[in-house]
Amino acid sequence: MNSNFFDKGDAHSLLCYPDGYAGYVKYKPSEFEHNIRWMVKTYEEQALGFSMPSTAQTDGYIEEQRKGNIKSILPNESVEFSVETGILRPVDSEEMKEKIQNDKRI
Repeated sequence: MNSNFFDKGDAHSLLCYPDGYAGYVKYKPSEFEHNIRWMVKTYEEQALGFSMPSTAQTDGYIEEQRKGNIKSILPNESVEFSVETGILRPVDSEEMKEKIQNDKRI
C-alpha cells in the first residue's frame, strides 16, 4: 500500500466481498463534488457501481444544468482528475479497512 494513503482531502470507498477481496476507489472531493452509487438487479441484468466520483448527479442533463452541476471547458482547455481504482487482495483489503476505520478525519 502507498504511504500517501490518506493524502489531505482524499476520499476512500471500499466494497468487501465474501472471499476477502475488495473493490477500492480513491478520489479527491475537491475535483468531484458527487459520488454516485448505482445498482440494478432485474431478471435480465445485475450490476453495481459502488463508488463513482462525478461532477453531477444522475437526474438528467436539464435538471443537472438547473442545479448548476454541468461543467464545461473551452476549446483547447483541459482538466485533470485524480482517481485510483482497483481490486484489493484479502490482505490489502483488511489493511485498507483498518486504515479507513481508524481515520480520525471522519
